[in-house]
Amino acid sequence: MQEFVEIRVYEKFARQLFDETTGESVGALTPSVRKLIVSTQSEKFRLIRELNAKERLATGKSVFSSWRLLHTYGKSELESARYFCIDISSIFEPSGEECGTLYDETSRCGICSSGDCQVGNLIISTKNIGRNIDVARSIAGEILVSTRFCNILSENNISGAVYGAIESRSGVINDNWRQLKFVNSMATVSNKTKTGIDPFDDDLKNEYRCPRGDLIGLRLLSELYILSDTLPKLDIFQTKQFFGLRSGLLRPQRAIIVSKKLQSIFLNHKIRRLGFDVAHVV
Repeated sequence: MQEFVEIRVYEKFARQLFDETTGESVGALTPSVRKLIVSTQSEKFRLIRELNAKERLATGKSVFSSWRLLHTYGKSELESARYFCIDISSIFEPSGEECGTLYDETSRCGICSSGDCQVGNLIISTKNIGRNIDVARSIAGEILVSTRFCNILSENNISGAVYGAIESRSGVINDNWRQLKFVNSMATVSNKTKTGIDPFDDDLKNEYRCPRGDLIGLRLLSELYILSDTLPKLDIFQTKQFFGLRSGLLRPQRAIIVSKKLQSIFLNHKIRRLGFDVAHVV
């Protein structure tokens, strides 16, 4: 496995580190940024990390606007993998709460606010979901799947998924979309998994970690490792622990894991906007 970071560095900082041929200027953004893809083991990564540390110390700000972690695998690594952690890249607004969905906040952790329980059907507008999309996540983490998605999983006897009805604000049931729910959310994340704020900040102050262990980090900074004795015999399930933060409409989310069988089905049926990282069982 090789690990890379796709990072958008503000142009004024990119000029301090690299010549103009390194990376790609992105659009007409203000301030302008430069997109780079760098190995986490590279000299470029080290240079960005050092400049970012200096800038944070001086101003409290970062030298980059956004980032995402990328993992590439060899053929043998993919063939031997049993499970994958999936990333849903199709994000839309509004959230269910904005449309009238109710949540029981008494069930959540009193420290990190993880674990709200939805009450009743998901009430949400789907008009902002793009075309030819079979799975999407609201900004608050509610997962919507198309009827095509549901039929594919049902036809292939996929275990672990259940589907909830979706209502409009006026109470009309949506015939094209369902809410994806999970039979099991008890897979325990091993401490081999790395979490933190960004690739240069491991959150040594534990700002985004709950002392009770419910919330274990703002972002996932490595592949996911799951304890074998907590692994359910299902094709799709969630972790017990949460990632993220509670802020306004945003809620901490569990990681989603799928079997190799289901990952192959997603690829064969061209389910778009899904990323796959190997999930390890230890």
